[in-house]
Amino acid sequence: MDYLEAENALLREGIRATRLGLCITDASGRVVQTAGDFADRLGIQEKDLLGAELRLRMPATLMLPQAAPLLDIDSAELSTEGQLRRDGAIEKFLLFQARTVTQRGERFRVISVMDVSLFGVSRGRLSDLQSTLEAIGAGVIMVDAQAVDQPIAFVNRRFEQLTGYTAAECIGRNCRFLQGPDSDPQAISALRRAIALKQATQVVVRNYRKNGEAFDNELYVSPVSDDHNEVRWLVGIVRERRDRTLVGTGAA
Repeated sequence: MDYLEAENALLREGIRATRLGLCITDASGRVVQTAGDFADRLGIQEKDLLGAELRLRMPATLMLPQAAPLLDIDSAELSTEGQLRRDGAIEKFLLFQARTVTQRGERFRVISVMDVSLFGVSRGRLSDLQSTLEAIGAGVIMVDAQAVDQPIAFVNRRFEQLTGYTAAECIGRNCRFLQGPDSDPQAISALRRAIALKQATQVVVRNYRKNGEAFDNELYVSPVSDDHNEVRWLVGIVRERRDRTLVGTGAA
């Protein structure tokens, strides 16, 4: 297993256990989009979120000391922990991250939540898990494998830095928007085939940053299944490579 695959295995283990959820609110704090298991992680109904003020829908049993800055569109990027309680006992340990992005002159707050309880994570180990995920220097992308055209549901900060696109500019779009005239057809074909079959694959493909600059993207994609063994997400680790030939290899 090479370094890139080892990174992806670590991240895949985390996402499989935590089932990341994503929520986007507008400048007024109203929910405009959710992805993944955001509502489920908080024990609320997704239909009750869209169009509502998120702060009014947060469950009363959620112990989240930094809720105000987490939801505030004027706040800086923030990572914090919370506890969801039931009958007075801790049911889940949750790790929240939030940042404000601007798209077409409008500001949005992007909030993600991960349920780390299935790791057997105690309050004292939350910071260790967070540090581990942040230590992965590669870009991370999650694609909704069950939605039409398999749109992007989540990207991390490193992905934004690598491509020049903000999370708000990526979410909801198919990954093909990163391709361009010099993208290798063989690598793209290998990637599309693996995605269609929901199989793991590793390719090096030429992509394009927002400013038009080309770069060779070493991409390792792996499926993540839900509790019913259905592929729910396609998780990718993205790294820029300057010394690789554009090739594609698949793995069952």
